[in-house]
Amino acid sequence: MKLYQQKSGGSGGEGQLRAPDEHAPLQVEDEQIIFQSEERIERVCRASKILNRKQMADSEKLNRIIDVWRAGRGVSCLHVFHNIMPAEAYTREAAIIDALGMQNLTNLKRGDYYGKTQSWPMKQRKQLGILLLYKAMQIFLAEGESQLLPSDLI
Repeated sequence: MKLYQQKSGGSGGEGQLRAPDEHAPLQVEDEQIIFQSEERIERVCRASKILNRKQMADSEKLNRIIDVWRAGRGVSCLHVFHNIMPAEAYTREAAIIDALGMQNLTNLKRGDYYGKTQSWPMKQRKQLGILLLYKAMQIFLAEGESQLLPSDLI
């Protein structure tokens, strides 16, 4: 944003903007203010479009997210278990899905297991998921909650 002093009066320099110095009042260019307010209006319009696409949404998961946003809340986003290989991440995801149960989630399919966990019985897979959920809860309690709102996506 550009700041200028008020227009200088007098002969020769009338109507020109001067560079700011310490003691004179500053003004913001009108164009900058208008541009920033238009940008904000566009962001709000895009956010309202996201909230209004409930009728068009074909995904149960997306519908649930939109319902949370319409209630004035954000979707909690947890970032846990950093820097692991994809196969391990998929296995952990599958174990957590099995621990929570498909009936409590909007996932369309169960996760995939890799490595030794493929041969584990379901009880042991669920126990792994419960352990991972417990660790995720500890991380959540230590770091706190951060909610994603429609305005964060734009």
